[in-house]
Order: sequence, then structure tokens, then C-alpha cells
Amino acid sequence: KEHYDYIIGLCAGANLAVDLAVEDPYEKIVLISPLFKFKPNFLGQTWTFLLPIIDLFYPYYLKKPQPYKGLIAYDILPLRNLYDLGRYNRRTLRKLKQVSCPTLIVFGEADDLYRPGLPDELNRMIPGSKLYIHPKGQHVLTMIEDKEKIFKKIADFLL
Repeated sequence: KEHYDYIIGLCAGANLAVDLAVEDPYEKIVLISPLFKFKPNFLGQTWTFLLPIIDLFYPYYLKKPQPYKGLIAYDILPLRNLYDLGRYNRRTLRKLKQVSCPTLIVFGEADDLYRPGLPDELNRMIPGSKLYIHPKGQHVLTMIEDKEKIFKKIADFLL
């Protein structure tokens, strides 16, 4: 076969992957570090409804820069984006049971952004999904030192 219909979504891109997979039939999808539920200490969802108001006075969340092999992940995050992501996450969580194509869910073991138990919860919510937790992997799995292992795991699933 010359053409394959796959979707790979990283972080918030996993929301888009779920949307597309529910709307149209795809052969397979991969969700890498899906952030469908924030960890409580990462701007917990209990008060995200206040973010549009807070945004008027303090529009950015300043993070400690995280170096990845010479690259620096963003250190400033617009609060309005977190509010919108929280809304999008709630909508995506309601759609997960509608995903009908084979799905690989990939998390990093050391990812400190998602709530504990989320990988197993997503694996239960998406029918027939497979879960891979990469040892010592952080949130941005595509930039870690042994990313080739993750890419191989994804390629093996897709092909």
C-alpha cells in the first residue's frame, strides 16, 4: 500500500488527533503525552474558570526553563491558552469512547504535568488502545536523549 492514514498528536495535538479520528475513519492514531487532565499542582483545573479574569492582570505563567539536550522548552505560557486547553480537554475526554481505530498512547514515566493514573484511565476509555510508558521519559518525549526508542515503538505500531 502506498498511502496510509495515520494521525500522531503530541500534547495538545492529541486533542486534534482524537477529533479527527472521531470525525473520519483513520487506520491508526498515536497520542504522545496527551495532557487531557493537568496535574493539580500545575494550575489545577479546580480554578481554571478564573483564568480569563487573571489573564487581564497577569497574562503569562512563567515556568522554569527546561533544557533538553541544548534546546530550551518555552518558559512563558499565556494563561488564556491554558483556559482554552482545559475546555478543549473536557470536550475531548467525552469523545474518547468514540475512537474506533487502533490507538497507541505514549507517556513519559517522569512527565510531571498530567494527573496520576491518567495513562491507565485513557487506556481504559479508548476501546482496544495500547499503552506505552517510556522509562524516565519527560513530557516532550520527542526531544529526550533516547527518543529513537520511542520512534521505533511508534513505527512498529503503525507498520
